[in-house]
Amino acid sequence: LFTGAFGSFYSLTETLLQATPLMLCALGVTMALKMSVTNLGAEGQYMMGAFGATSVALFCPFLPESLVLPCIVLAGFLAGALWGIIVILPKVLWEVNETILTLMFNYVALLWVDFWVYGAWRDSAGSNLPYSPLFPEHAMLTTLGNTRVHIGLLFAVVAGILIFLFYRHTSRGYQMQVIGANQQAARYAGMNIRTSILLAMLFSGGLAGLAGVAQTSGAVGRLQPNISNGAGYTAIAIAWLSRLNPLVVMIVSVL
Repeated sequence: LFTGAFGSFYSLTETLLQATPLMLCALGVTMALKMSVTNLGAEGQYMMGAFGATSVALFCPFLPESLVLPCIVLAGFLAGALWGIIVILPKVLWEVNETILTLMFNYVALLWVDFWVYGAWRDSAGSNLPYSPLFPEHAMLTTLGNTRVHIGLLFAVVAGILIFLFYRHTSRGYQMQVIGANQQAARYAGMNIRTSILLAMLFSGGLAGLAGVAQTSGAVGRLQPNISNGAGYTAIAIAWLSRLNPLVVMIVSVL
């Protein structure tokens, strides 16, 4: 295991490539869990992020090439965030338990992507497998040196640092930790629990959506069925093993 993952420069770079979507998903799950919100839906949010990225990469020819990548990243984030917000609304409005809802929405997202790649988005010019056409070169994330590692890794590292600083040095971050620890105390102190839950899930889903961007626009270059490959579920274990510390998440994701 050690040799396969770290035994050569190539092995190390491939490990970092595979760790990138895990980092992003686990950071998103961490933000939800810190609010005591059980987000089992990172898998679906990942798939919707990949769907959003593909929509821009292949079907927005009116965009200037210089704007395609920023729009891909934004579309992936927003698609994942929207999927997270939709699934948490029943909890915010009617106190419906979010665990089963976030889990069920994964299957909806997986089948939604299948609907397109087996149908209208299938690359008929290729092998006729259920894959979308390849992304154009200007829609691919920049790679680091002569490796397959791309700047999605930098997105994950920067996100981890910002989340750590957010919880450590901002009043909103402190409030979200208090709400996660004891909602009754937070309510007595006048904290807005609903807004904090929505904010946590917006970024939780958005970060998982960025994992979909990293995989489609960074590693694979196209949309295909089950592109998430269980990363959203693995992220739950990573978050708990890291004790919800966003800096530790980055290390555990590699391991």
